[in-house]
Amino acid sequence: MAQEALSVKTAESEATTSDILERLRKAEAQAERERDERSTLEAVQEAIEQERVAAVQRAEQAEASAKESQERLQRLASDMHEAESGLLGKERTLRRQLADAQARLEEAKLTVEDTKRRLEDKLAAAQAESQEAQRLLAVQQGLNARRLEEALAAARATETERDTLHRRLESLRETLAAERASAASLATESATMSPAATHGAADASTVSTAGADTARRSDSPALVDDAARREREADKLVVRGLRDEQRSAAARAQAAIRKAEAAAEAALRRSEVAEANRQRVQAEVASLRAQLREALGQVEIGKQQIGQLSAMLMRRG
Repeated sequence: MAQEALSVKTAESEATTSDILERLRKAEAQAERERDERSTLEAVQEAIEQERVAAVQRAEQAEASAKESQERLQRLASDMHEAESGLLGKERTLRRQLADAQARLEEAKLTVEDTKRRLEDKLAAAQAESQEAQRLLAVQQGLNARRLEEALAAARATETERDTLHRRLESLRETLAAERASAASLATESATMSPAATHGAADASTVSTAGADTARRSDSPALVDDAARREREADKLVVRGLRDEQRSAAARAQAAIRKAEAAAEAALRRSEVAEANRQRVQAEVASLRAQLREALGQVEIGKQQIGQLSAMLMRRG
């Protein structure tokens, strides 16, 4: 019985020991769970602290970003105000430039019209001057030709008069030569004939003829001298007449030639003046054409500027 009781007590003790061990295992498991929960709680608290710190940092960053955004908004508003003011100023400037460009365009159009009108006037004046110079040159050429023909006719008339005077001189010389030959013959006969033969003629006619011959022979030296004197006077007259005629003809020819040369020089001077005027007008026309091209270029530039300004204003509007 005692053994049974011991066995029972031993069994109870073993049961108690097992129960205690079981409770110890449970307590250890509970302690382990509590340690794990504490570790987990600490980890969670640490994570919460980290999250809090991160949230604070994010809040500070958000506040800084907000301040920076506010400052950017303020700067943007200021920039927008300045931009609006600048755009208004630019718009006023563009409108003023547009008005100036339109005024320059109108002025350029007026300049172009005035330049065209001046160019047409100068061209008409140059053509009129050229036509007048050509007409005067043709008239002067006709006058020169007529004066030259008159001078040539005067020279031919002088040649004819000189030929006539030469023929008269030759005729007078022939006459004088015949008179000299007759006088020489009479002188020879008077020297060779005797006075008895002259007074011994038989009939009255012979006597009268011999008397006449004797009288002519007695006058033969005077006739010879008179003939020689008349020849010399005729020669002097002819030479003087020829000289006078030659001088007069030469003077008339020289006067006609000088007049023709003066007229030709005057026509040449007028032609040179007309050519100089034509060249001057051509230079002025070239200058006016250059001015016209420049004005047209300014007109085109003004049109382009007006188009650009109008496009900008339309985009602004």
